[in-house]
Amino acid sequence: MQFPIDIIFADKKGKVLKLAPDVRPFKLVAAPLRSFYAIELPTGAIERSGTRVGDHLELDESYDMDMLEDELEKVA
Repeated sequence: MQFPIDIIFADKKGKVLKLAPDVRPFKLVAAPLRSFYAIELPTGAIERSGTRVGDHLELDESYDMDMLEDELEKVA
């Protein structure tokens, strides 16, 4: 990583367990034991969204495999 990011740690049900705003490159952040998701966002996204520990996120894990393969081919 070459730039700072925000990270939201959430459990399997989408409950926010920990917020890590403005994480600098090469800095380690310990994830809570029950974490299932680590959502990486642009710096400032946590503050702008007003996300707080205890909030519940609605996560959609579905994706289009054809679209994913096309995106991967672009970067390869």
